[in-house]
Amino acid sequence: MRKPINVLWFKRDLRLSDHEPLMEALKIKEPLLLLYVFEPSLLRHPNYSDMHWSFVWEALMDLSHQLKEYQVGLRIAFAEVEEVFTQLQLEFEVKTVFSHAETGLKATYDRDIALIDYFSKEGIIWREYQQNGVVRKLSNRSSWLKRWYSYMSAETATPDLNRLRKLSLLNKTEIGRDLPYPSWLSRNPMRQSAKREKGMRYLKSFCTERSKNYGKGISKPELSRKSCSRMSPYLSWGIFSVREVYQAMNVAKKAGQGSKSGLNAAMIRLRWHCHFIQKFEMEERIEYENFNKAYDLLEKPINAKLLAAWMTGTTGFPMVDACMRCLRETGYVNFRMRAMLTSFAVHHLWQPWKPVSMHLSRIFLDFEPGIHYPQIQMQAGMTGINTIRIYNPIKQSIDHDPHGTFIKKWVPELTDLPSDAIHKPWELGPIDQQLFDFIPGRNYPIPIINLDSARKEASDRLYGMRKTKAGRKESTRILARHTNPGPRNA
Repeated sequence: MRKPINVLWFKRDLRLSDHEPLMEALKIKEPLLLLYVFEPSLLRHPNYSDMHWSFVWEALMDLSHQLKEYQVGLRIAFAEVEEVFTQLQLEFEVKTVFSHAETGLKATYDRDIALIDYFSKEGIIWREYQQNGVVRKLSNRSSWLKRWYSYMSAETATPDLNRLRKLSLLNKTEIGRDLPYPSWLSRNPMRQSAKREKGMRYLKSFCTERSKNYGKGISKPELSRKSCSRMSPYLSWGIFSVREVYQAMNVAKKAGQGSKSGLNAAMIRLRWHCHFIQKFEMEERIEYENFNKAYDLLEKPINAKLLAAWMTGTTGFPMVDACMRCLRETGYVNFRMRAMLTSFAVHHLWQPWKPVSMHLSRIFLDFEPGIHYPQIQMQAGMTGINTIRIYNPIKQSIDHDPHGTFIKKWVPELTDLPSDAIHKPWELGPIDQQLFDFIPGRNYPIPIINLDSARKEASDRLYGMRKTKAGRKESTRILARHTNPGPRNA
């Protein structure tokens, strides 16, 4: 006779604290299996790369280490989720599956739809719980802000971890076949660690000290690496909940630690974090379709040569290239520079947003589908309601890296140039070329486009589409569905 059990299914919530599914599962008498599944369909999904799975693997090993205190193991499987449960059903009688609701890619949405049918046929109850203030089946935003603040101020969901000793089925971590991939085992030291302890250091130092430079450094590619919280990968993969971070910042602010204005600004951005995921939850089609359907008429043929130059950081525009090279190596640049990279590709290079989005998702360590797609669509001008921002990479360079500190770090070809030449190296005169032994096109690419004419053409076409009858009609629909009412519109 098969032994009845419950299963706690970890997804993008790789923590033991503020975890309502785990808390509820531990209240029930049946033995509990802690499970994480590496799904081949996600491992090979074009939005993900080894950068992500290496981070997840490190997080799981850290989670396993935390569980040792309770003499508990974690089962890590390598298969599609339905296959895993089919195998478990041969060994046990799975009664209830506990997990957080996930706002993810179409691949995970389709998987969940299939699992609902599978669990129903198998007589398995699936209990899903809200995460981070994102609400399912919301038709509009009339009550969203109030509900979000209520959720963030509520007591965190604290599991009684001592019950794990009595309920857990494993006393050591059990790893499925073919895991781990060798490429997951060596973390690039230029990237953030997935260990919760490391995340806690980032959080504490931001709350007490680094928030003092938050406003000053948020837009600057070099300074932001220290002045921003750097909690984004820990939030994206659920090593911390948004509520944990929000409450830690609020406590620090009330205690007079750090910077009140910096902490307030960061807490507002936590709300934006959830705002965009909520937007994706309510209109998940924007993973594949234009947010504003009127923009389907815009023609943007792929230019493989231009895209390749952008992807490899060889466009001839120093700030664009520095940011892309930094991202590929570290998985992080600040928000303004991400917006500039997107803007440059979709506007100046006039490339469709989908290949741009896919490339960026693979090199953002903190890739969060619910934020990624609304942001990509907004920066690409596909909403019809937001200001069309066509960032000038030269202006961004001069404004936010005037001495070329960041550029020289990531584009060493320009290291010997003076600060006044580094933003537009193609303008270096013959005498200076000889003096610095630098020839545009030889040492470093010349610009792949004419910035001014490309900007004007993109602006004219985008604003022209916005003014059409179809564009205005779609904009009205989007505003009604996705805008938060009141003065604190997120």
